[in-house]
Amino acid sequence: MKRKSFIPTVLCMLCCTFLFNACKKYPPVVPDNNVPNGRLLKTWQLTSSEAPVNTYFFYYNKKNTVDSITITQGNEYVFTYHVQRKSNGQIDKVTATEDTNKFSDFVYIIANNYKYNKDGLVTHYDYNGYDHFGNHHLLLIDISHELHKMTVRYNTIVHEFTFNDKLDVVHMKDNTHHPFDGTFNYDNGINPLFYVKEFYAIVVDLSPYYYEYMLPKHNASRKQYGDGYAVDYIHMYDNKGRLIRSDFTDIRHSGTQSFKYSYY
Repeated sequence: MKRKSFIPTVLCMLCCTFLFNACKKYPPVVPDNNVPNGRLLKTWQLTSSEAPVNTYFFYYNKKNTVDSITITQGNEYVFTYHVQRKSNGQIDKVTATEDTNKFSDFVYIIANNYKYNKDGLVTHYDYNGYDHFGNHHLLLIDISHELHKMTVRYNTIVHEFTFNDKLDVVHMKDNTHHPFDGTFNYDNGINPLFYVKEFYAIVVDLSPYYYEYMLPKHNASRKQYGDGYAVDYIHMYDNKGRLIRSDFTDIRHSGTQSFKYSYY
């Protein structure tokens, strides 16, 4: 299903959880309510010189796991991801709806058949996509979790992520229509998206471009492509040490950009 700039392709976001366990195995399991005080993310706004403004609004249950995420795209599109959970807190189903001037609460994605490993990490789900002509397509999303490495596969697409001991992505490689094979450096600031538990398994149709911003624990200071082209990030923090804005220019993806964050 082809969608405008913000949702150009189906993807599965990988599991990014947040504390080391006794064996320092990546990724370790985190209790549902283990978000540090004052770091529960409320909004994430993305502005770009080449795309409409996109804003994520996060809503949580009492355990600080996501109940729903609403995304606005410019003045035209509103998408909402509704999460149904089992009694143990694991995801049972995610239903994505579109509300525009032409379509109200149109269901364009149902993700189900979620499977977890013994560490409580998602290893599989079925992606059911629907278009406005009544067509249905199915993708089977498989995720593997190894020491310092995570891989997601669907159809012929493969995304590979290598992590360091600080839970940051130091190398990313994929074979999408905009292939990337490069490395990252980080500052010591905490990435607010890191504490949105199972973000990868809820908003399941983002561009692969957003992988790098959702997975690491800290905020990237530099991204370097395999051919040497580099992107530098300027981060601004509040008096509580929380990230409130990031500015950067990536001429290969969406030009000059700013990310803004707010908290509950």
